[in-house]
Amino acid sequence: MARLLTTVLIALGGCCTVGTASAIAIPLSEIQAKAHQITVRIQSDRPSSGVLVAKQGNRYTVLTTKHSVKVEDRYAVVTPDGESHPVEWRSIQNLPELDLALVEFKSDRSYAIADLSIAPSYPGQPLFLMGKATATPKFTPGSVIPQLQAIPFAKDPFTQGYGLFYSNIAQAGMSGGPVLNSSGQVVAIHGRSEGEEIQLGGVDSTESDRLHLGYSSGITIRTLLSYQPKLNLKPQTETLSGLLPEDVQTVDQILRPLLEPPTASNSAIAWANHANTLYRMGRLPEGIRALQKAIKLSPKAVALRYAEGVMFFTLGRSADAVKAFDQALTLDPTQDRALQGKAIALASLGNTEDAIELLSQTVKLNPRNAIAWYWRGKLMNQLRQSTQAIESLNYATSLQPNFPAAWVEKSKAWETIGEPIASQAALKEAQKLDAEL
Repeated sequence: MARLLTTVLIALGGCCTVGTASAIAIPLSEIQAKAHQITVRIQSDRPSSGVLVAKQGNRYTVLTTKHSVKVEDRYAVVTPDGESHPVEWRSIQNLPELDLALVEFKSDRSYAIADLSIAPSYPGQPLFLMGKATATPKFTPGSVIPQLQAIPFAKDPFTQGYGLFYSNIAQAGMSGGPVLNSSGQVVAIHGRSEGEEIQLGGVDSTESDRLHLGYSSGITIRTLLSYQPKLNLKPQTETLSGLLPEDVQTVDQILRPLLEPPTASNSAIAWANHANTLYRMGRLPEGIRALQKAIKLSPKAVALRYAEGVMFFTLGRSADAVKAFDQALTLDPTQDRALQGKAIALASLGNTEDAIELLSQTVKLNPRNAIAWYWRGKLMNQLRQSTQAIESLNYATSLQPNFPAAWVEKSKAWETIGEPIASQAALKEAQKLDAEL
């Protein structure tokens, strides 16, 4: 029973100390209760979720995603006791540069306010996601995913404040909901469900559902306060580790129904989405087998071939990843991310110069691909081509200023060419984004 949780918390290479939780970790039942008490439904034609973050007199403030309330509509906040509180759309405050908004309502009733945390997250750290877009609240466990592992699927990583990636399964309407740590503190606001969503293509495919690839992502409270330091919020700074040992089996029971295969389905999308769930849970061999069933059902879908390449690469089978990316490029030679994926896989096989050439082709196809510019600079650094590396990394950080790994790589390049002041400046930029660097 514990195997499933362990793979989730390890998160494809993360480091989580299951069973050795610090004194401030609390039982899972308490985390779930806290999540329920602080999460609200944002009622509209397309319901979403929100978090109670402040109270002044009889006025409550809810933090949610900007995209959840961007359309003029008749909004209401439905609190945990089922009461509906109308909201004037024009009173909603959108936060500049972030996909976040503040919604206010008045009530004489007493509601719990979230405990917020600005403590940095680490790969493998347990996280819990709550959403209330439907009458039945959704609560899913998962863990932090390293940024460089998550971004191959992400369409626009690091934009609008997004930078925390996690394996928690998210459904429509969970945007705006809290992401909690194992002490029940809110560390982020969830906003992007299941990573990038791609319409399944291919001339043999008539499916109109959405294909979910990648991870979930959110905007951390730390990021929020770096952009909006004057907000009247009182975050905590404690760090913690792991999950209480007695909760391992409970988490396993919550996750198990999500892993049921669509055995009665002949839908490529159903099998691909199942593969993505397995991928999130760290069950890569099973995920690849499920994805290959999807490919048999829709062999000309570029997105599926690309996903196969990413999964093979994550599993450490780089040669198979190259073949999968080649299949995607045969179907669509303009698929810049497949070209990028092939380059990264070749680099892991030691073909660094060929990889750089492919990445140069990638940025010609899509000059706004910050990930390709980053990898091009990183590989040039490895070949001691530091001046060219800085040029490439400058493109990466101009396109994605909130990309910490690109700043770190730029710092290394400046150091190599004997520019310590520039190197330190780049490192400071990285540390602003990730205090653990």
